[in-house]
Amino acid sequence: MNITMNIASECIETFCSTVKAEHRIIRSNWIFVPDNFWLGVYKREIPDNCISVLCMDQPLSVFGAPLTYIEKVEKLYIASSFTDEIKLPWGSHPDLDNNVRWTNTRVEHDGL
Repeated sequence: MNITMNIASECIETFCSTVKAEHRIIRSNWIFVPDNFWLGVYKREIPDNCISVLCMDQPLSVFGAPLTYIEKVEKLYIASSFTDEIKLPWGSHPDLDNNVRWTNTRVEHDGL
């Protein structure tokens, strides 16, 4: 585990201990999945914020899927970046988030 993950984990644990909240930490190598070489090659055809589009809430929702299944969570809230009035290509948008579901869990774009 890298130093950034250690610091983030400690901050999360401290905060959750302070407010007496349960927490889970899910580790992933998602940041290494997008092929930056090919993203650079096709840069003219894709938006400048492609990494944000690809690497934001959709992967975050998916990371929570196993835990929501185990814990029988019916609704997974994703903090909103934009309201449904904003029409930007982005990985966090109610048009996307509110249509993600698996087993008995549905994702909700929170804070509209």
